[in-house]
Amino acid sequence: MPRKAASPARTKKNAKPKPAPSPHSYPNGVTMSTLAAELNLSRAAVSYALSGDWEERRRISEATRQMVLEKAGELGYRRNRIATSLRTQKTRAIGIVLVGLGTESHILFRGIESVLGEDFTLLFGASHYDVARERRVLDSFDEYRVEGILLLGTGSRENLPTLRALVAKGLPLVQIDRYFSELQTSVVEADNEGLGAMLTEHLIGLGHRRIFYIRSPHDHSGNLARATGYEKQMRRHRLKPECFPPSPVDHTDPDSYAGYYAEQMRRILAIHPPPFGVIGNSTAVIPSALAVVEEAGYRCPEDVAFCAAGLKVEVPYPHLMRFRFSVAQWSTEEMGRKAAQLLLTQIEDRRASRAMTPQHLVVRGRMVPGQSTARVVD
Repeated sequence: MPRKAASPARTKKNAKPKPAPSPHSYPNGVTMSTLAAELNLSRAAVSYALSGDWEERRRISEATRQMVLEKAGELGYRRNRIATSLRTQKTRAIGIVLVGLGTESHILFRGIESVLGEDFTLLFGASHYDVARERRVLDSFDEYRVEGILLLGTGSRENLPTLRALVAKGLPLVQIDRYFSELQTSVVEADNEGLGAMLTEHLIGLGHRRIFYIRSPHDHSGNLARATGYEKQMRRHRLKPECFPPSPVDHTDPDSYAGYYAEQMRRILAIHPPPFGVIGNSTAVIPSALAVVEEAGYRCPEDVAFCAAGLKVEVPYPHLMRFRFSVAQWSTEEMGRKAAQLLLTQIEDRRASRAMTPQHLVVRGRMVPGQSTARVVD
């Protein structure tokens, strides 16, 4: 039986090419050791190439670094942040505590992100003015070992012990818009007393002599300062200040706010017949208060002139949005930028074992007249 001819030996020329490596080639994930093996480099060289402080260390050439970065992109390498943080004791995470997630918080975050977004992971927690929830958020940030905290808090003194404990650990913390002076941390706030004075001066300039102030349902430092600005400006013009309610209050249920504002407006109308002016601690006052005025048969601004501090008026009733409201505004985005810059400086000071010196920055406001206020006609 004739022997079968032997098949030609496989040579390099007709051998199947080795498939290029891909992320799927490594079921356990692409690591620094994977990159080192692919490039025939030491793991240390790969670590230097991928480190954020490569420019300072300069232990490999620029060409080697580019080669590592290209291979890392090709294989889909992702840094293991948990392992990195355990080794360096740097989590590259910032905790941000907010009272809510509305328009103002979004604008504040935009300012924060413009400073910290590329270098840090930003973790959020919203308290919705719930003191216990705020405390849980702060505790969770501590457990995650964030490198700093930006706090736009409830302003409740119940959480002061928690904040004191974080500051005592040396954790960089910046208080935004409302603050506790005894914490000895950096603060960025709106010129709250100036906003109260600005709104009062606006109405006085239009000829109003009877001007009433509706307080916020929260008695933190920022809200108290706005009421103080109103009272000082009224007395400066030898006019009688009158706040509703007379003393600061602290409501914890956000669902009751609309009823609270409506109640204060009814109290004003029960005591003082129009015409007069009303200043709201924030624009949140206006929808409920304006509805009460219209239900009583009065007009804005002819009978009751409204103005408030804030960014915009959120009115749930479309028929009330007939005109722009007069507001005293400030840049929340600027507050976010300034707070983030202060926190970044404190983080760098801590890493360098330098003393962190608290700073207090104020963002000035401006009056934006609208159609909810008008000159008093004799």
